Parts: sequence; C-alpha cells; structure tokens
Amino acid sequence: MRLVLLLVVATLTLNACGASGEGSRASLAKDVLLAEEIAQSSAVTAYDAVRLRRPGFLQTRGPKSMYASSRSSVRPSVYLNGVYHGQLETLNTIGAVEVQEIR
Repeated sequence: MRLVLLLVVATLTLNACGASGEGSRASLAKDVLLAEEIAQSSAVTAYDAVRLRRPGFLQTRGPKSMYASSRSSVRPSVYLNGVYHGQLETLNTIGAVEVQEIR
C-alpha cells in the first residue's frame, strides 16, 4: 500500500489564488515530493526523504511569543492518508518506499 504524507504547518502568510501556467508547476514541484524523486535518493525513511530532498519542510515556522522559550514555535505535523499521526519524529517510522507523495 502506498502512503500519502502531509506535513502541515500553521503560518501567517497568504497564498495567491488562481495561479496558472509554468509558475504553478514550479511551485507544485517545491511543495510536493513524489515517489519517483524519493526513489532516486538514498532515503530509507520518509524523514530521510524529506531531509535529503525538501529540507525546508523540516523547519519550524510561524510566530514565536516573546514570553515563550526560544525553542517555542509552530512545528510541522504529520498526516498519513488524512489521519493525524504526530510530529516530525513520526516520519522515522515510515519506510521511504511506502510513500507515494509528501506535501
């Protein structure tokens, strides 16, 4: 069974609506990691695939409170076939060959 992973990060940015043409394809390529690209890497786990091919997916994003610790921020979450599975560490438990795409 092939898996679809979704990394969700809360941000305060707005995306442009109605984009089309080459710009959309280029944007999609950087926002999606497909099985073909994963297979071309030396990744063993889904975490390895992201670390090697889309390291920006692993960065925390979003606002930090001036009252919170310096380590406090919005962290990516992992959804597997639409079901919440936890934080980034979950990606270490999923084999790279099982993944169809990561967004």
